[in-house]
Amino acid sequence: MQTVQDLMTTPAMTLDRNDELSVADELMNAARIRHLPVLNDRGRLVGIVTQRDLFHSALVRALGYGTAANRRNLDAAALAYVELTLQCVECHKYVRGVELAGQLDGPRRDPLAD
Repeated sequence: MQTVQDLMTTPAMTLDRNDELSVADELMNAARIRHLPVLNDRGRLVGIVTQRDLFHSALVRALGYGTAANRRNLDAAALAYVELTLQCVECHKYVRGVELAGQLDGPRRDPLAD
């Protein structure tokens, strides 16, 4: 029966948690591997970096989804929501005014109560 020791790569390639992502990418490409252990200052395992992690990080940066971009998008969404809410309130006031003036035909209903 084979064991993990029979198939593992030695010596193990590792990363320091302060290494740049480009170092991880270069090591993975050179060794044709998709996962690298990450060690702390004392040589203890603190995580694993995968090719998928690197791809996701690059994609997020390329699309501008960093923290600042997220904050801008959330601020814009909140502003749009407030503007839409104000428009709905104004529309509701107009409909109510028309109803009160007797200018609407048919049954009266509150469009915001639905």
